[in-house]
Amino acid sequence: MSRLLVSVATTVLVVAALAPGAIGGVAAQEDVALTVTVVDSDGERLGGITVNATWGDGMSTTDTTLPNGQAGFAVPEGADVQIQIEDDTYLRNFPYTVENVTEESVEVSVARSGTATIAVEDANGPVENARVWLFRGPRYVDTRQTGADGMSTTDPVEQGAYGLQVLKAGYVTNTTDITVGPGTNNKTVQIRRDSVPVEFRVTDDTFATPRPIENATVNIQGGASLPTLTNGFASTSVPVNRDYTVTVSKDGYDSVTRSLEVDEEAASLNVSIRRTEAISVTAVNDRVVVGESTSVTVTDEYGERVSGATVSVNGSTVGETNANGQATVPIESTGSTSITVETNGLSASTVVEGVQPAQEATPTVTATVTATETTATPTPGEDGPGFGIAAALVALAGTLLLARRR
Repeated sequence: MSRLLVSVATTVLVVAALAPGAIGGVAAQEDVALTVTVVDSDGERLGGITVNATWGDGMSTTDTTLPNGQAGFAVPEGADVQIQIEDDTYLRNFPYTVENVTEESVEVSVARSGTATIAVEDANGPVENARVWLFRGPRYVDTRQTGADGMSTTDPVEQGAYGLQVLKAGYVTNTTDITVGPGTNNKTVQIRRDSVPVEFRVTDDTFATPRPIENATVNIQGGASLPTLTNGFASTSVPVNRDYTVTVSKDGYDSVTRSLEVDEEAASLNVSIRRTEAISVTAVNDRVVVGESTSVTVTDEYGERVSGATVSVNGSTVGETNANGQATVPIESTGSTSITVETNGLSASTVVEGVQPAQEATPTVTATVTATETTATPTPGEDGPGFGIAAALVALAGTLLLARRR
């Protein structure tokens, strides 16, 4: 009896020795025989190949193929079983999977192994930390990064033709091909730096139609810092094949950070920012007579009036703003009166000066000099009105004549 049949027979005897369908009252899952035949690329069966079968939650078993290329396993019926080859000469790039296994036989093909060593260079010489991908069809087989010498060597892979892709941030991706034969296979790949344009648009989407924001700052981590124009746009060029962290900020607005993935084509990023939540309060009067009131208006960061805000005077609540964002505030003392408004964790203050009412003017008695008309009454023997002056003139003329004669 062959070793494969003995193994399967032993498994059947062990199962038969158990209580029918139960261990501790739980139905046992029945094992089935899975036969694996290992062949090379020419279809020849290979003996002496180590085969590992795994299933479920980490369960596994190992067998070595007989000269006829077969290995046998007892596995739970209905399980998904992965078959892996462990050998120095032959391998598979990916495990062989048997889904919903029953008592069956499968053929697993393997290939001889080889390795590839890739040298990556740019115009200045070896390129460190370039990513090297080896792929076949849609599946990647191996990936490595180049060292300081620009070199990268794959793990052992199936011999044959592969695609080869080399990429690094700031460089154009180079995709080529390579054939892996026996031993180590060498290939040199050239890559070059390049940049692409990127455009940013910054708006405030608070409004039904987002409004462009001028003079916002677009900061590209590790790169440029750009101001937006009146239309909200800013543009620059950045190295290709790189992920960027972009932060947009402006005084009075909440900063926004976004990620931007740039490949080898022009890129764009739209960012919306909004004003930082805040309220403000203004009073109609800066100075108010004690005993009178002033009106205050509360608005938010966009100038919209805020209703229901609590209004306090020197720490004491006096009311709330109405639907128009207004409130009447009494001023009851001289000096500075602090008016504070609060809503949703936000607050703002203003100061109004209370003043005493102006004193009324006291009438002042002012002496007024009033001219009184006086009428002269001639006495007997005196000239009448106007005669005295004429007589004086006659006397003066006579005196001057007498002086000339002398």
